[in-house]
Amino acid sequence: MKISRSTRQSYARATLRRMLTRLFCISSLLLLGQLASAQNITIKGRVVNDDGAAIPNASVTVKGSSVGSTTDDNGNFTISAPGTGTLVFSSVGFTPVEVAINARTTINTTLKAGNNDLDQVVVIGYGTQRKADVTGSTVSVKGETLNEIKAPNIFNQLQGRAAGVDIVNNSSQIGAGGEIRIRGNRSITGNNNPLIVVDGMVYGGSVNDINPENIASVDVLKDASATAIYGSRGSNGVIIVTTKRGTTQKPTTSYNGY
Repeated sequence: MKISRSTRQSYARATLRRMLTRLFCISSLLLLGQLASAQNITIKGRVVNDDGAAIPNASVTVKGSSVGSTTDDNGNFTISAPGTGTLVFSSVGFTPVEVAINARTTINTTLKAGNNDLDQVVVIGYGTQRKADVTGSTVSVKGETLNEIKAPNIFNQLQGRAAGVDIVNNSSQIGAGGEIRIRGNRSITGNNNPLIVVDGMVYGGSVNDINPENIASVDVLKDASATAIYGSRGSNGVIIVTTKRGTTQKPTTSYNGY
């Protein structure tokens, strides 16, 4: 049976229309799916720790935006976010966690304890100690901060850079160390000068003999806990000076002059 040319053309046009119709339907479904996922959805969930206990006041934010919420006393939260977004869970003392939403309306999260900030060390009288274990009042000033002001001694550099530390220069002589008081005078007739410790050793010389360029950090122990380390000598506070030391790096040469 011979098919005419017009019949073949009609059949081809019908097939093309069916293919275009199917392609349009598929494209529409994909577009609707993308639009649906891009719209905000309401997400509920609960934030707990490793033991399954609720974490109250935990922060729940949408990554890359200012939208956020907090958990209640039972660890529950509710937030509106795009279905393709990412939630960031964080709380004090815990490691932050990022969770992809993937169009889910319920997301439960477990935060693990992460006390990295409390594992930092501070210099105290007998060496270093974890920040979490330090109960006294301390102030730390880096050597780079001190060297922002060129001065003949560390007392002049420390002036105005440590809370509770007062330094008064009562002499007109150049390079005079001045008087330093930690939290004011403690005695009317006695000595009010703080104890100075350099690299773990009590220092009895002049502060002008300490080269400010060699200082790595200065730590000030301000409260009565210093007496537990140095006895009555630390009753006026303690200034701990840590000098620079060599490191396992490539040799470098620097020059400071003024």
